[in-house]
Amino acid sequence: MYLNEPLEIVFRKDENLDHIRVEFSAREETEEVRRAMDKLREYDDDAILVSTGKGTFRVKKDDICCLSSNGKRVEIVVSDQAYFTKGSLSSFENMLTQKNFVRISRFEIINLKRVKCYDFSFAGSLRIQLEGDNVVWASRRFIPIIKKILEEGGD
Repeated sequence: MYLNEPLEIVFRKDENLDHIRVEFSAREETEEVRRAMDKLREYDDDAILVSTGKGTFRVKKDDICCLSSNGKRVEIVVSDQAYFTKGSLSSFENMLTQKNFVRISRFEIINLKRVKCYDFSFAGSLRIQLEGDNVVWASRRFIPIIKKILEEGGD
């Protein structure tokens, strides 16, 4: 990444923190600043950084049950908690390249490790029960993909 302006990197010890906090300061939020923040979000292989109105949170990928798109916002469900963040489902899909994440519709991605059961009894539909009593429905066009994953030994 190339920045047109000087970049100053500072470490400040804060014994009150129990996590890593990264803060970007600039005259304004430019495209370069957004790219730098995006690169940092992609850095952690085990987690994703989710920016919400309440701050930025590190969410372990394995803890994610599902992600749902709602316009320009994505809901990330972790058991019984949900984080709402700006972005597209496709951008998160690129971060979740692990084999246990699968898109089940145009609007949802699930973590196969967080599935309690699959219910194929509905004519032409697939109901998926996730942890935390979360229920999602697979689109018809994604059902063959999900069946193939299950046949190949997916969770």
